[in-house]
Amino acid sequence: MTLKHTTGPWAWELRYGHGPGTRPVITAPSADRVAICSRRGLALPDVADANADRIVACVNACEGIPTDALLQPGMLNEIIGLLRHIVVTEPESEDDCILIEQAQAILNKNHVR
Repeated sequence: MTLKHTTGPWAWELRYGHGPGTRPVITAPSADRVAICSRRGLALPDVADANADRIVACVNACEGIPTDALLQPGMLNEIIGLLRHIVVTEPESEDDCILIEQAQAILNKNHVR
C-alpha cells in the first residue's frame, strides 16, 4: 500500500534559499514546499527549471491515477497503446466514430508518439 501524496495541483516558483541565487521550489495548495529542485552540480541553471516543469506536469497529469498503478511498468504505455488501437479500429457505429476522433485528438494534442 502506498501512502497518499500531497494533493494537487502542484506548481513551482523561484525562491531564494540559504545559498546564493534562486532555485525552483515545488508547491501545492496544502504545502508551502513539496520539493526543491537543486541547481548544484548542473551545468545550466535552466535544467533545474526544466526538471521542476516536468515534475509538476507529471504529477498534475496523473491526478486521479493511483500511485500503485503508476508504479506498474508500462502502465501508461498500455493506455497509449489502447488509444492507438482505437484510432485504427474500423468504426461500427456513430459512437465508434466519436470515440476514434476523441482518441486521435488526445494523441495529437499531446504530441504522443
